[in-house]
Amino acid sequence: MEKYLYFRTQADEDNDDGIDDSIYIKTSSITGVLTTGTTAITIFFNSVRNEAGNGTDDENVISDSVIVNVTAGKTKQVLQAIVRAINST
Repeated sequence: MEKYLYFRTQADEDNDDGIDDSIYIKTSSITGVLTTGTTAITIFFNSVRNEAGNGTDDENVISDSVIVNVTAGKTKQVLQAIVRAINST
């Protein structure tokens, strides 16, 4: 069974009405994870737009990312919780 992750930038669900307010991605689309300092985790995944020539210098966009902001020093615990959720049955 395919699992998904849901990310939303709007605190109020009623304001979640723009193209950049939320995303729902397959966990199998994740291509990498990077901890950025002590307060952020960047999750990379196959592009949902996958547009040719839409990036800087007209390159093809094949990857997107979301940044998950976390409490300082808690990146490891948050990352472990995400992995546990993905691996759970």
